[in-house]
Amino acid sequence: MEHAGHIERRFGRHAGARRHYQRVGVGHGGGQAQQGGRVNGGAGMNSGGRHGNGGKHFPKDGNIFPNNGKMFRFGSGPLPWQTACGPRAKRSGGGDQENKKEPRVGVRAGPGIIPPRGPSGTATPSFPHRPMPPASLPPGRPARLKWAEHFFKNLALDAFLALRRGRVGNGPVHLTAADTVVFLRLNGIGDALVSTPCIQAIKKRFGCRTVVVADVQNHFIFTNNPSVDHVVVYRKGPLGLWRARRDAQAFRPTAVVDLHEQLSTTVSLLAGVLSAPCKVSLRKRNAALFTHPVPDLDPASHHVVERLAHLGEAFGPAGCPGPLRLAYRAPAAATREAQDFLRTAFPGASRFVGLNTSAGGDSRFWGVDNYRRLADALRADGWTPVVLASPADRERVTKALDPAPVFCSASFDEFAAVIGELAVLVSPDTAAVHVAAAYGIPVFGLYVAERVGQLNWYPYGSHYEWIIAPSTIKNIPFADAWAQLRPFLQALGLPAPTAA
Repeated sequence: MEHAGHIERRFGRHAGARRHYQRVGVGHGGGQAQQGGRVNGGAGMNSGGRHGNGGKHFPKDGNIFPNNGKMFRFGSGPLPWQTACGPRAKRSGGGDQENKKEPRVGVRAGPGIIPPRGPSGTATPSFPHRPMPPASLPPGRPARLKWAEHFFKNLALDAFLALRRGRVGNGPVHLTAADTVVFLRLNGIGDALVSTPCIQAIKKRFGCRTVVVADVQNHFIFTNNPSVDHVVVYRKGPLGLWRARRDAQAFRPTAVVDLHEQLSTTVSLLAGVLSAPCKVSLRKRNAALFTHPVPDLDPASHHVVERLAHLGEAFGPAGCPGPLRLAYRAPAAATREAQDFLRTAFPGASRFVGLNTSAGGDSRFWGVDNYRRLADALRADGWTPVVLASPADRERVTKALDPAPVFCSASFDEFAAVIGELAVLVSPDTAAVHVAAAYGIPVFGLYVAERVGQLNWYPYGSHYEWIIAPSTIKNIPFADAWAQLRPFLQALGLPAPTAA
């Protein structure tokens, strides 16, 4: 239901751009967004790994979570050698002048206008355990290497498309309970989470066997999902591609479904070499590989969850029946660890406000002083703040907030389990907001604006409110954030935690 909204200030890509205003609706999350007003903005990136500054690609994942000997990337951000040499700042178009812009206080909950992103600005990811190159590189060289990588990938993709043109399917895909559907979902944790509603809807509708080809960075999202029967883990490289194809083909799929909203060379190769009567994807440049390319919904007015669920149109008019909900639950052992931590650190408390300090890069790190002031304000208001930090941020966060306990775990399942015990989560734009959405936890988000024509990946299906900054959330003053967060907490009607 739409209510009176707030006025949101929009900034253009350049420092001298004209300002525009438009009204932002207030309601409940999970619905279709409505676009209105004139919008200017630059290019940005979020947890799902979209385009970087100037609409160019750069590596999607930032902060690293080691888990059982594997390295899992959590959040988004440039690789260290990109930031060290400064090409990202050079492409931002605004330099230091861009970072002086005041943030937009475009805050709302639920469906309504979802603003696009402006320039991302510079960011220095905080993962000291990843080694830097042994010798300094000349300015611009990483950008040239990245350009060359994309050039040859596109060249390889064009050649592959010319050789592997598929056939166009006649009519919808017909499935039975005896059939197998292979879903392709690589990349990060947030990408996996927003894909779960589509998988769940197809599983519920047909009762078929579901197999997910996932990445080493996100396969654990599908492991405990009751809608997923088998998980095949893809590892980078030609050998990893061959093994993923072999393991997925062993299930003899009736249909292959590409769950990527953007073009991926790796996924295109994998979809091309898999044999199946039907292949489904959103219509992209690789549409020739698929028997059922589905027209994409408008990314300026539809959340990525809705766009991926639209793939259900290939299976008949019923599509993916709603309601669409993100699906993830931490294992029972991780949940017990989280509950033990909260009981020990905060005896007698029953309602918690989580403060997630980590998001993979400095552009989305609000600053320890802001988090310390927010924790103090929450305590004074009768709430119990629970500070969450990644292993890379643990030292600086713990020193700043001492003696307050800080939850830090190398296990993503334990990190997610703590979120599942919260009353509210305060977080930058990262996979944590989608974990909260899966648990139905209200979210107060600190976001960097998405590029023009793209929605921010807000926590779908969960009540939320946010503040969107044009380049870095460091530009969001504490007073503005607290002025929006406090009434948000009050409006939720949640009782303040009581001491033992």
